[in-house]
Amino acid sequence: MQDGNSKTTSSAMRRAAMALLLLAACGAVAGLQVWSRAYLVEPLRHSDEAAHYLNGVVLADYLRAGWGESPLAFAGRFYLHYPAIAPLVWPPLWHVMMGLWMAVAGTTPEAAMALTAVVGGGVLAAFFTLTRARAGWAVAGVFTAVLWGLPLFNDLVTCLMADLAVMLLAGWFTLAAVRFLDAPSRRNAWLLGLAGGAWGLTKANGLAALPALALLLVLPAAARGAWKRLGGAAALAGALGVPAALISMRLLGAHQPPGAGGLAAVADRAYFYANNMRWQLGWPLLALALAGVLLACFRIYRRQGAAPDTAVVAVLAGYFAFHLLLPFEHNERYLGSMLPPLLYFAATAVHAAAGLLPQRRIAAGALALAAAAWFFSARHTLQPQSPAGFREAARLLMADHARPARALVISEEKGEAAFAAGMASLDRARRAFVLRGSKLIADSTWYGGEYKLLYSDAASLAGRIERLGIRHVVFDTSVLAAPRPEHSLAWRMLNSDGGRFELERTIPYGRRIAVYRVTGAAEPPLERIQYRLSRSAGIMVSE
Repeated sequence: MQDGNSKTTSSAMRRAAMALLLLAACGAVAGLQVWSRAYLVEPLRHSDEAAHYLNGVVLADYLRAGWGESPLAFAGRFYLHYPAIAPLVWPPLWHVMMGLWMAVAGTTPEAAMALTAVVGGGVLAAFFTLTRARAGWAVAGVFTAVLWGLPLFNDLVTCLMADLAVMLLAGWFTLAAVRFLDAPSRRNAWLLGLAGGAWGLTKANGLAALPALALLLVLPAAARGAWKRLGGAAALAGALGVPAALISMRLLGAHQPPGAGGLAAVADRAYFYANNMRWQLGWPLLALALAGVLLACFRIYRRQGAAPDTAVVAVLAGYFAFHLLLPFEHNERYLGSMLPPLLYFAATAVHAAAGLLPQRRIAAGALALAAAAWFFSARHTLQPQSPAGFREAARLLMADHARPARALVISEEKGEAAFAAGMASLDRARRAFVLRGSKLIADSTWYGGEYKLLYSDAASLAGRIERLGIRHVVFDTSVLAAPRPEHSLAWRMLNSDGGRFELERTIPYGRRIAVYRVTGAAEPPLERIQYRLSRSAGIMVSE
């Protein structure tokens, strides 16, 4: 009986320790967000950030009030007001996470950023758990602090991109692989397949779980008569992740051509990621990581590899295979899921080196602290962010509570989407209308291809704006440094004589935003707002 009570107490203490670890990790990430002023700025740093946020908002709205209506019809109606959502353009898990969270916590950008703190805390906690099992508490704690300080991690926890969730699911998959290698039961195979599928459901590069699982099938440490269960885990991961990736590729196909293929493209991507790893980690940490990888591969070859080493080798190799061999564009954010495995191997290299010295534990802690001290003195920087001004412009337009705002925003794509996100965050009833200059004045694919200007002169554009009942034009004058045709046409229109547009306010924040009032806006509007919700699917939405 005493043994049973002791085991129960020990298990409860472990759960309490893990809860405290996760809470501390979330707090550390929230500290980064507060220091960088991430709660005060628009979702603007990355091109898809506002779309991710609004995809979460529309799902939260549907969960709270849209039951009984077709999800596509609900999304189309939302898009008519805020044309910056992209349903299923990315696999849906990140948006489902945001939607469920915001259905409870609210649809403000601050609520979404709080979810990012939780996800980032989960990344740190998963990394610490994995590394502690192999290198001990002290080394794991120090290298978790290094992960917290990496420039890319700092970037991802202070924005609303899906790549941070990809890092979290990659960590879950790695832990599930370790558990399966230690005990290849049917239950652990199901957990591994579910983790791999969830990774793929977050973003298409999460399909790296499939080559990772394929590698686990052939590694000596995995050859324990459990290949059928491992194959079943791979089938489950593929069944969950591949359909969403195919839908994503189908929807993106009308907007973005595939990346280059061939050996030259592979070499170019390899060079890009090698340079980014060196920049993120610095030579000392990267050298430690490579030494750890080589040592792990040697032990696996000698059939002496520990389960954590085998799992992390498979994940790292699978991720590199996915990004180097498939014809996708390279992006430094895609490096995110590679960095925790590299730091894991840096930690195991320190642990192995300390084993050659007297007082191994003290030596391991001292070596890890030396590596961290170098990193934070030479590599870690975190610059506070500044608001661009779109959220302030949205507050100005939403101050009139008598009637819904009806505004045209003219900027580049990121600025227009950020303004739409700012308006949606303030408009809980979703009654306002935001029209985008890149859609009203011109037409192009998502990435600017097949560009066509839709108006030949400023007068015809002004007449259309008035007939649509647009009462304000929000113009980002910073785009005039390198204007596109619609920017130049709109600027001529706003500054022409005739009193059709009156400057109400200039907002000189990170960008210089000019807010104009349309003096002759039709009330009620004489024309309907109409958009293409999906170019590839041919779906139209209209008032």
